[in-house]
Amino acid sequence: MVLNHGAAPATPTSRFERLTNEGPRLCRGIVTPGGKPAVYKTTTAGKKWTRQDKGLPAEQGWFTVYRQAFTGDAGKPVGLYFGTTGGEVWTSRDEGESWKQIASHLPRVHAVECAE
Repeated sequence: MVLNHGAAPATPTSRFERLTNEGPRLCRGIVTPGGKPAVYKTTTAGKKWTRQDKGLPAEQGWFTVYRQAFTGDAGKPVGLYFGTTGGEVWTSRDEGESWKQIASHLPRVHAVECAE
């Protein structure tokens, strides 16, 4: 999933794609392959993608993230947020360079929104 709803990207061509470890691709409700989640970022309109996984589980991270459960804010730098069907919420305050879990043991997260 490409993040482009309501978030002001760092550059006009910045895009973020949700969790996968097989490179960027459009996906809907898949579990992270190999249990190694990551978010991918492009600033070249999809010609080159950068894997961003610092702070995410290095193994056994069996996440499923619904399309509506990944969003960003209009901050500079852009803050990113996603929720999992396992009841976790993760955030990055530096455009995906690093991630931190901010909630756990919640019910399944169907959607995440930013209020500013």
